[in-house]
Amino acid sequence: MLARIRSLLFTPEAPLPDADPLPAAAAALLIEAAVMDGDFDADERAVIADLLGRRFDLEPGEVATLIEDGERAVAQSVELYGTTRVLKDGLDHQGRLEVMEMLWQVVWPMAKMHSR
Repeated sequence: MLARIRSLLFTPEAPLPDADPLPAAAAALLIEAAVMDGDFDADERAVIADLLGRRFDLEPGEVATLIEDGERAVAQSVELYGTTRVLKDGLDHQGRLEVMEMLWQVVWPMAKMHSR
């Protein structure tokens, strides 16, 4: 799964959209990673809120809105391409690496818990 996400984030660049959709795309991708085990619990929500707030310098209300919107987007989405494309196009190599690190911070605790 992470190899697939990585390949989407690190493909040749395309033009940026007019608005800055990066925080919303990051929220959707992190939530998508969190729900892969069939659950989006309070701990995962807190990790994602912290990551989004720190990475994009957002206030708690902005983060809460991003997470709510991200949950709706994930529930309605059938693919990750659009979300990852926004991040790939809008972030430089270092920024994409930071998103990969954020993903690991979301999925690693889940992986440890499910391996027990």
